[in-house]
Amino acid sequence: MPDVGPGGMLVSDREPVGNGTPDILPCTTRDLDTANAIIAEGVSGWNLTERVKRLSLPLYQYDAADLKHLTIVLAIRNGVPAGVAAWEPAPPGQIPDGVHALLLHGLYVRRDMQRQGIGSALLCACRASAREQRLQGALIKAQADAAGFFDARGLQRLPVQQWDRDYELRYWLPARDPSPRATGRSSAGSPHSDQEPS
Repeated sequence: MPDVGPGGMLVSDREPVGNGTPDILPCTTRDLDTANAIIAEGVSGWNLTERVKRLSLPLYQYDAADLKHLTIVLAIRNGVPAGVAAWEPAPPGQIPDGVHALLLHGLYVRRDMQRQGIGSALLCACRASAREQRLQGALIKAQADAAGFFDARGLQRLPVQQWDRDYELRYWLPARDPSPRATGRSSAGSPHSDQEPS
């Protein structure tokens, strides 16, 4: 019988760091049920009708085929799966011409582990992935209930340029940390910047 942690989530058999910082580990086929349970819990809390949540949930969950096309990671804190995030290269039609970026598909954190740095750690993992791939950043299409999370982290909200194409609530996560202490500048480039990624 698998070891079950708080909230009925499977406890990972992977070795935790043990310092309270979440480990960010690649999701495998055996982790998909756990990842999808975290996603289901997140979707259940959205400010939408129950019918819309029920109908849309399968669109947000992942299967083995997704592992071939997406980078899916789990945040594990002290052996307990705490969050999940997924990203892939952004399709050209969703980002400005000449920009090379990731598209963050989703970021979910268990309710009982929110406000503990899990979401920030997952966001940092996405940023690191963009940096490692020499991309300029990541496009985030946020669900309305998540706007406060991205706003609090100082991400740039992108204006809708084409209503028939652009998702209404989009954010830009630059590959480089935009904080003045990290860059020595007061602001970072946007996806519309003509600066080359460093």
